[in-house]
Amino acid sequence: MNYEYSPLTSPRCTRVIKLQSASDPSKPLIFKLVEISLDNSRSRSYEALSYTWGGQPLDRPVSCDSKTLLITANAEAALRRLRRKRKARYLWVDAICINQSSVAERNVQVASMGDIYRGAKRVLIWLGEATPHAEAAFLIMADVWRLVKPLSPLRALRIRIATAKEAGPWEPPGYDGIQFKLLRKLTPDQRVQLVRGVIDIESRPYWERVWTLQEVGLCRHADSCLVFCGTPGPVSLWFLEAIVRVFKGLELSGKLPWHEEHLDRRIYTSDLQSVLYGMRFKKATDPRDYIYGLRGLFPVELSPIPISYERPTTDIYRDVAQRIIENPRDSHSLGLDNILVLSAQEYKTVADCPSWVPDWSSLTVLDIRLVLYTYYDGKGSACLGAPAMCSFRPPGILVLTGREVTTVGAHVSAKFPPALHPNDLVDIQDATELRSSRMDGELYPYPEVFQNKQAATRIVAEHNGREMLSILQQFIIHSESYPEQLPHTLEQTAHLLSGNYESYPPDSSGSYSPNHGNTRARELVKIRQWLTGVKEHGPDLYPDFVMGDGSAPKHCYWSMPQHKVAYGLDGQKLFWTADGRPGEGLDVEPGDVITVLAGCHSAVVLRKVCGGRYRLVGHCIVLGVTKGEEWPKDDTLLREFEIV
Repeated sequence: MNYEYSPLTSPRCTRVIKLQSASDPSKPLIFKLVEISLDNSRSRSYEALSYTWGGQPLDRPVSCDSKTLLITANAEAALRRLRRKRKARYLWVDAICINQSSVAERNVQVASMGDIYRGAKRVLIWLGEATPHAEAAFLIMADVWRLVKPLSPLRALRIRIATAKEAGPWEPPGYDGIQFKLLRKLTPDQRVQLVRGVIDIESRPYWERVWTLQEVGLCRHADSCLVFCGTPGPVSLWFLEAIVRVFKGLELSGKLPWHEEHLDRRIYTSDLQSVLYGMRFKKATDPRDYIYGLRGLFPVELSPIPISYERPTTDIYRDVAQRIIENPRDSHSLGLDNILVLSAQEYKTVADCPSWVPDWSSLTVLDIRLVLYTYYDGKGSACLGAPAMCSFRPPGILVLTGREVTTVGAHVSAKFPPALHPNDLVDIQDATELRSSRMDGELYPYPEVFQNKQAATRIVAEHNGREMLSILQQFIIHSESYPEQLPHTLEQTAHLLSGNYESYPPDSSGSYSPNHGNTRARELVKIRQWLTGVKEHGPDLYPDFVMGDGSAPKHCYWSMPQHKVAYGLDGQKLFWTADGRPGEGLDVEPGDVITVLAGCHSAVVLRKVCGGRYRLVGHCIVLGVTKGEEWPKDDTLLREFEIV
């Protein structure tokens, strides 16, 4: 007979598994579901399981209250690993303890998820069955962990102080230093095994889960979060973090992008907007979980948003964006500005999402756009630091205050090909390409490791250089074919591409003569000369464009100003405004309106729609609109823009 869930007696109750012990690992799983109160501290003797179960079929029968309950294969493997030989174990497992067929119960239980994980005496992370590489790494880590775990607080403090004094340029102090000292005792073969195992561990689907941040972040303290993988003994999450930090110092952890978000506990004290942006690489079965999965971490910001899996995703995303805009974290965090940057997505998977609302389930905005369009503040911003002046009108209309500056003219370049992706990696096949790390006076090269691109603009130039040079050549040629309304075409374009806005506009003589003693001015001259060559030779400059001038190592951002240009043009369009100013932005079209808006550091492009309203296109940079030149001194010149 199949198991049927009984309704919970109170919204403040949940179920936990009482897993029956078994000396034989092959014996069937037998457990009972016991109701407990989240308000009764005496009943909080359970451990919460954090694992991945989405996408797997419910095809593994287990015995629940003497009846049959179907669970996933991964849940079965986790329960078998966690089952004790002589004593029952109390576990909270979301897929089992919540009646997944009842939307009403799911709504209530998900709203209590923060209290459930916060009240657990331990959080157990299950990464799945171990491969040979992962098993070898966990065996090594478990051996080291057994040496670290018994340290008394006083002993740990003494070691923390000592290692802080002895810490080298890539040796982290404190507990990280403890791990480092112990890892130095490993043989070269063991270190290689550890590297390969960690690469295997980081590739597990667990780290892509949306719910991971909350489940781990609400753990009582770092020592109470244990990581399991297969049969080897568990290790503490902070211990795993420390090992990764050591690898990072040795430049061996470029394949570990998730550690900064998952294992660095500082993120749990960060602002909601930063964490939402950091979740752009996470996955969820239901798009609502991109918000619900953070509710326990940010109760102040998200608790007013009710949990309802029957509510349209668009409404939930809109409410979150509105709360961030209305409640910026501090005076230096303009919620409106960054929300508008994030919402300028080329594709949104959630239907009917307003143009000013980010689709949190499919963020594709690159870090460069955040840097490029939210760089200026105070008197260096397009709005001279004016605070956001906005309101909201139904249905889903954002009302912003600002001024229309000009419009995009007829001359808009083709879109420069996007190449940068924050998760892109370079596979270092040859160990000699990786800088060896010195340990105990010896050099140990590590094969089969990875290195971050670090947004290397040389790689962007290599991937997209020919097309980029061709588009830039056509833009320059077409620009110079216009009448006198576009004077100093190359000079203005050079100012725009070099980011040297401080030298704009030209002096009274009409010439561009920057101070040659200034580094940025010298870069401007180089860009101007380079653009002359691009106009004449276009894609033929590709070899020199990629190689650079050899002034920086391969992994640096750029080795000449032209590489900086490649970085800034990634995925952008160049254009001229109707009044003769160069600019760059995302997906702009002729006739789009260039505005300066209160609360936005950069100019903002809007597109007219029916009824006198606008759709957000995105931020842009236009010469002469970067330092508040177009922000009116008289507030009566400001007007409202309704954004749909």
